[in-house]
Amino acid sequence: ARGGGWGSGGDGVRVDLGRPAAGAEGAAGLKEAGPERWTVSLRAKQRLDVSAAATALGGGGHRLAAGFSAEGTSEDVLDALRTALHHAPLV
Repeated sequence: ARGGGWGSGGDGVRVDLGRPAAGAEGAAGLKEAGPERWTVSLRAKQRLDVSAAATALGGGGHRLAAGFSAEGTSEDVLDALRTALHHAPLV
């Protein structure tokens, strides 16, 4: 869903994160930094280690708050993020 509530500015994309059986465990905010260039912020509620996903995609952070930069279409970035989150540990 598009929205203006994620950080400053209003041209971002917010995506709920979660394992299918567990409901949304957190959120990802994608902000376009330039043509096909994105900054991605990840937040988790409790169990998902978003730093593992961010690190796999060239970024870093903490277990419940992390981020990374990426290039490509928003769909490409989301596909890569979904793959990284699938491999991220639950703690």
